[in-house]
Amino acid sequence: MTFAYYIPSDYSEEKFKRKELDYGRHLSPIAIWGTPANVAAGIDAHNNVVRNLASNRKGVIFFDQQEAMPKNGKVFDDSCHFSEQGARRFVENVIQPICDYWRRVGKLRP
Repeated sequence: MTFAYYIPSDYSEEKFKRKELDYGRHLSPIAIWGTPANVAAGIDAHNNVVRNLASNRKGVIFFDQQEAMPKNGKVFDDSCHFSEQGARRFVENVIQPICDYWRRVGKLRP
């Protein structure tokens, strides 16, 4: 699975501190990990490695969480921590491909 994140296009440390971004609770400023551009580049690089690994392995259950998660403050409390709604969405996203796999191999009934 890829790592989901969300950095608003108008992100700044000042807006984060004033809670002016559309994040839920504004838990952790991105500066604890690096600059917004570097954090995004690092996570994107990680996600690309995961995508490549999954595409070259038979029997791997892969889910692209970064692509599936909405990019807004309803599901994120900061750049990488989910709100309660986001956590629910995360679980729904993870459960579906696992259930699909078990149905395909005949271990789970519809």
